[in-house]
Amino acid sequence: AVPEGLPTDPEARKYAENHGYKQQGTLTPAARCRGDAHAARIRAALDGSEGKGAPRTAQELSALLAGMGYAPQAADVYGSSAGDLSFVLSIPESGPCVTGRLTPPVSVQAHAVYVEGGCREPRGGH
Repeated sequence: AVPEGLPTDPEARKYAENHGYKQQGTLTPAARCRGDAHAARIRAALDGSEGKGAPRTAQELSALLAGMGYAPQAADVYGSSAGDLSFVLSIPESGPCVTGRLTPPVSVQAHAVYVEGGCREPRGGH
């Protein structure tokens, strides 16, 4: 018998099982609303609409998030050697996570924590 929620195709089932670590919890409607509001606020700041350019370094992105009230310990900012900037943060006391990527197209989205814990997508597999 196939457990409920898993694909019936054996290969798809293996893929789903091997990628189960990437599953997220579920946001309540209130948490989704709060998370989406934070994501929109951050996205607007990243657009540089206040006469400032968008952050170009991890330090600039960290400073922007800190200036918006997101504590450094709540935010995980990282960049790659290619200049790609990303961040993951946990919204204190409200639960949702907000993840963003500054490479075009800019993406900022709210989501629940991963089943294995934390806001950053786990690496690896089982």
